[in-house]
Amino acid sequence: WPTHTTFVTGVLPAQHGVLFNGMLMREPGALPRVEPWRDKAEMVRVKTVYDAAHAAGLTTAQVDWVAIHKPGTITWAFEERPDPAGEVARELIAAGHATPEQISGFRGLSVVTKDQIWTTAAVHIIERHQPNLLLLHLLTLDSTSHRYASGTPAAHAAIGFLDSQLARVVEAVRRSPMAERTTLMVVSDHGFKTAARTVRPNAMLRRAGLLTADANGAITSGDAFAISEGGTALVYALGADRGALLRRLGQLFRDAPGIARVVEPSEYAALGYPAPDNNAQMGDLVLVAADAHSFSGGADGPDVIDNPQPAGFHGALSSDPEMDSIFVASGRGIRAGVRLDRVTATQVGPTIAALLDLQLPASTGTPLHEILTKDQSPTAPGTSLFNGRDLSGWKVPEGDNGHWKVVDGVIDYDAASEAPGDKHLWSERDYGDFVLTLEWRLKSTPYVNPNVPVILTDGSHKKNAEGRDIRISVPDSDSGVYLRGSEKAQINIWAWPVGSGELWGYRTDASMPASVRAGATPKRNADRSIGEWNTFEITMRASRVTVVLNGEVVIDAAELPGVPARGPIALQHHGARKNGDWTSPPSLVQFRNISIQELSKNR
Repeated sequence: WPTHTTFVTGVLPAQHGVLFNGMLMREPGALPRVEPWRDKAEMVRVKTVYDAAHAAGLTTAQVDWVAIHKPGTITWAFEERPDPAGEVARELIAAGHATPEQISGFRGLSVVTKDQIWTTAAVHIIERHQPNLLLLHLLTLDSTSHRYASGTPAAHAAIGFLDSQLARVVEAVRRSPMAERTTLMVVSDHGFKTAARTVRPNAMLRRAGLLTADANGAITSGDAFAISEGGTALVYALGADRGALLRRLGQLFRDAPGIARVVEPSEYAALGYPAPDNNAQMGDLVLVAADAHSFSGGADGPDVIDNPQPAGFHGALSSDPEMDSIFVASGRGIRAGVRLDRVTATQVGPTIAALLDLQLPASTGTPLHEILTKDQSPTAPGTSLFNGRDLSGWKVPEGDNGHWKVVDGVIDYDAASEAPGDKHLWSERDYGDFVLTLEWRLKSTPYVNPNVPVILTDGSHKKNAEGRDIRISVPDSDSGVYLRGSEKAQINIWAWPVGSGELWGYRTDASMPASVRAGATPKRNADRSIGEWNTFEITMRASRVTVVLNGEVVIDAAELPGVPARGPIALQHHGARKNGDWTSPPSLVQFRNISIQELSKNR
């Protein structure tokens, strides 16, 4: 459910609020529990793409979608547990597509039969109602992979079955009067891993005297409790002395078998989790299963047990490559034959919004411009900031003496501006919210930087046994893009191992919250080799910035406290010489294909 909700909102769970397949309920004197059938308004904290479509006067439909109970913005629905009195259910029965007994007893049907009926409902809605937006969710592959593991003959058979159901939907679209105006997207909310052993954190808590259970092993009460999510488990400290209890829990699980990592709240932001203070559903600790292990919620028996046969699971950290899955798009507005190295879940909703000409104001993801035809891409009408001939529209530093120049259709800089003051190249205009797209390349790295730290995912520096920063030598050049007139809001371009896209001014500001410093740190190094062209897509909305480098999200909705509301853009100068030698990394850089789309009407 968390990823499904990211698909339709364009934001991570830290913002949309859905952390489970349901909503975690916490009541005094009771253990936390997850309730699936809570109203959408309680669960989802931001506007969805189906909300936006409904508000724009479009018709919407959902079949077995999740976190969508009583949304008020769905025109036609056939739910996970369909209402026999619902419009679509009655139409299916009247048309002979389902029996009253199947609808009333839907919960007891096999998952294969459910998927067949859900697909029938989707085909019926397409043929009879022709909605502007339809969301369909099928379950056979998930159910089969849990039981038999991914990559098995059973899982492959499930894929074949689901292909046949997808074919029914495609054929229904082709028969529809809206065939030429329809776009199809096929996505999956997670990959799968295989576990040979199961870890029981609640059994560990029970053995430590922090959890009680009855003679049958049913959990009754406790000072701590774990909710297992497959590859991770969320731990809740329920006792009175939380500080002492959390220290005890941390030590208990760090020493436990089958647990690879204990994640503390200071690390949550970098992983897309909310802080417990911002979302009471969030655990006080997150446990990460060791390789070939998964978690379960039982409190009876051993701490770790051998599975009778390999079992499939998901729910691992989003940074785990085995959680990657698929994205396929086809039809109206989609360029044929495009292959993408990576797509993030936050980009699905904005892409749907772009195709339907809708706005998702809370979205931190950007549309997949690479796959959209020019008439569908939101950046198609963007304004060019560089004409390829001269520096019109830019303020060349006074006294620069020709070091910022245009060479062969690109902006070229040799890091040697003779301007006595500011040496950066600033845009003449100010901008507020925007999508800035540009290509850049570092021409060479003549300076060997001896003082490069090893930057961790939370923005801190890796240290040696003596507690000092580990430093390495790196051939380096350095430039960047300043946003809204602020040198602090700089998107870095450099050759450091952490990768470009980093916001130095925020990552290194010790006065900033840990979540801000982590958010300002690239999630991965997506730079191409020195001398090759790279592409930035920088989305600035309010005080948040998202940076996509070469198709990969490296900064995802980073909060920039204190960033100005408007200001110019700059291409950065860096570096100095002494006696002909570089004394710091120089901006030996080129830029081209610079364009901007303003997202605010207030210019």
